[in-house]
Amino acid sequence: MTAKESARSEQNTTPPSDVAFKRLSEIVNALSMSAWHLHNVLVFMVESLDDDAEGALPVRSTLIKLREDADNLATGLMEADWRASHE
Repeated sequence: MTAKESARSEQNTTPPSDVAFKRLSEIVNALSMSAWHLHNVLVFMVESLDDDAEGALPVRSTLIKLREDADNLATGLMEADWRASHE
């Protein structure tokens, strides 16, 4: 390998920490998208149900709580990914 080829090869390599960070960011992004998907399904389900009847199982209330949790999870994952790349 000539010195020129060697220099080019070194320019094209990414430090392992950058590769690991990029991969972790992709994973967190995919998890965030999954959490948003769950949130959106729960929004649809909550809107399709009537309020819980007195004495019945609290299905709608439980779905509302799950929707809030999914929103917090998705938002937290997005914020963590942003903070990791901008701070």
